[in-house]
Amino acid sequence: MSLDVVPGPATSEAGDEVAAAAPAARRAPVPWGTVVALAVLVSLADVFVVVSLQGAVGSIERAQGPFALWLEMSALVAPVQVGAVLLALRVARRRVGPSLRTWRTLAVAGALLVAATSVVGVGALALNAARDYQFQAAEAEKTASLHAHGPGITAGVPAAGRNDATCTGACHAKRATRQAHVRGIVRAAPAVVLANVVVVGWVVAMAGGSLDAAPRRRRPATT
Repeated sequence: MSLDVVPGPATSEAGDEVAAAAPAARRAPVPWGTVVALAVLVSLADVFVVVSLQGAVGSIERAQGPFALWLEMSALVAPVQVGAVLLALRVARRRVGPSLRTWRTLAVAGALLVAATSVVGVGALALNAARDYQFQAAEAEKTASLHAHGPGITAGVPAAGRNDATCTGACHAKRATRQAHVRGIVRAAPAVVLANVVVVGWVVAMAGGSLDAAPRRRRPATT
């Protein structure tokens, strides 16, 4: 008498690895020391570029005390950069696996880290420029109202009703200020990306070429 063995459903090793990759990536411990170091150093580097640009084309009223402004803005940007670093690591683990130790996985994770932190850095550039422009536009309007002579200078006329011939006084000053801020952001954005590349590479090197959390030491079993 023979027993027939019914074969079970075929399994694929590759399929098992893919199915286990996503949960493993979610369960991978976060290297909080590396995350905090990256966020703080990237914030300091990016805000240094922001403050430098402000000193060139920013509002004079806000340019007083650049060192204090650098520290204050860095403290505001750092929590956002923590979120950007965590998001970049999460995406990297979903794409290449939970372990970020090999050259290939580190290259992918590093590129995502630079991209995410650079978006925050350039965003800080744009927000700070917009804040400076508010002060500069108000100052231009105030100056125009004090020195306006005749109907030629129409600071209160909407911009849609002006042309190049009538855009003088406050209108011309605000337009020139906007153009200066746009040129400054365009020229400073590559400096933000380069600074983030240097910071990410340095932090990864100091972490021993790994973006994984340090393994916990197990206590020896007592008998």
